[in-house]
Amino acid sequence: MIIKTLSRVLIERENYIPAMDTNGDVIVSENMALLQKYGPEGYVIVELINGDFMTPEQIKRGLEMNRIRQEQIKEGSNSYSFKVFFFSSDLPKEKLEILSSEEYNKGLNGSYLCCMSVNIEKKELVKYYSFPRTAYGIDNEIKYLLNKGFDSDYGNIDYKELIDKKQNEYRIDIKTQKPRITYVLIAINIVVWLLLEIYARTRGVNSSSLLIYFGAKENTHIMLGEYWRFLTPVFLHNGITHLLVNSYSLYILGTTVEKLMGRGRFLFIYIISGLMGSIVSFMFSLAPSVGASGAIFGLLGTLIYYGIEHPALFKRGFGKSILITLVINIVYGFSIPQIDNFGHFGGLIGGFLASGIVGTPYARRSWRKRAAFTAVAAAIVSLSLYYGFTNSQNQSLKKLELMDRFLEEGNWAESENLGEEIIKIGPKNKTILSNALWNLSATEASQGKYNEAVEHAQMLVDVEPANGHYLLGMLYMDIGNIEMAEKELQEAVKIEPRLRNKVDSILNTIKEK
Repeated sequence: MIIKTLSRVLIERENYIPAMDTNGDVIVSENMALLQKYGPEGYVIVELINGDFMTPEQIKRGLEMNRIRQEQIKEGSNSYSFKVFFFSSDLPKEKLEILSSEEYNKGLNGSYLCCMSVNIEKKELVKYYSFPRTAYGIDNEIKYLLNKGFDSDYGNIDYKELIDKKQNEYRIDIKTQKPRITYVLIAINIVVWLLLEIYARTRGVNSSSLLIYFGAKENTHIMLGEYWRFLTPVFLHNGITHLLVNSYSLYILGTTVEKLMGRGRFLFIYIISGLMGSIVSFMFSLAPSVGASGAIFGLLGTLIYYGIEHPALFKRGFGKSILITLVINIVYGFSIPQIDNFGHFGGLIGGFLASGIVGTPYARRSWRKRAAFTAVAAAIVSLSLYYGFTNSQNQSLKKLELMDRFLEEGNWAESENLGEEIIKIGPKNKTILSNALWNLSATEASQGKYNEAVEHAQMLVDVEPANGHYLLGMLYMDIGNIEMAEKELQEAVKIEPRLRNKVDSILNTIKEK
């Protein structure tokens, strides 16, 4: 009979639980089953009944008892009682009249009685109620079995074992009750911020101006060998708002992940996520960055991994809220230009991979799976670092920094060589290219190579017109071509009025001579 088969399907696919009698036996048989669950809108009861074996009087009496129970329920306690009657063929007229009666298909005190009938021969499902609009999966599973066909042996199982299995799927094993590492990390972030603020006040400067000096992710410094900057940004924050937002996020996600994963796994995941966030930011973003956001996104990656390891729990429990949180953070990140989305994305990947390496507590894991995650993580980190250190943008940054140093030392030849190398690389970043052209032109002018200096200053006009015209004006003034110098300087002021005072001072000096 379809009743036992449908009972198993509703338990496995829709998360219903069989009711038990006073003896502790599951109420599932060939002719009747009683299942229940808590839905988003209230308590749901479904009774599957063999309508062929019941007289009209028995059906009516059963529905009357349901109406009496409805009257006794406190108003506001939502419950939905679905009565599903199965018939081998067409319903007898008297039974149809009872099931379709409005008296047995309406709500009372927030409790709803809902009748359905199933004609197995014709594969027809009929609903006799108008509310609620959803049948909490019951109608879908009945249609699924009617269309696909059902195996009566499928329902012949030990339902107590099935219940235990379902409960194990939804059980969350807590590894540690006190998330001490989370509290320590929050404390470190606060202490570091306070020390930086105190130091900034003693120096009479804004603390934001000290972030690079104290370890922000800054590509030029990393390219010159300061590799510790992949980790130190995780403990630095740019202002009290940045600190409070990340501390709160770390408290919410950190306490959860540390309880699920344990202290050692949690710390490993947090550090790897922070490192991976900095590495991906180093690959694609030239802007300096600080903050624990990458590591915090890594904790979201851990919860996603945990959900994959425990799919039933993820689907029924926290999965939806995690995905919504992730989407909100991604959308928010792209709406604020200052946010380092590359760091967030890198942290998310790092957290997922680190979780795969250490695994979830109490879960059986093969060494092959752990080795696979380790190999994938190692490959991604290696390729990411290789790309980060060899891509044209970071290579140009490194050469530009060395060029500045040689320029200050008066080492014109080395400075010129580096400038030409940067131009040859052709960095897409406008700031890098304009600085390289300016320095190269200045270097060539210092060596008396004015033709080359003018050529590169003209190239600068295409990149940053105001600075290009200003530099041309200064070069023409050095050459002694005062007319061209005045023309180029005036052009620079037209493009950038803020150069007015500086240009006027230069022109006045020319006139005095």
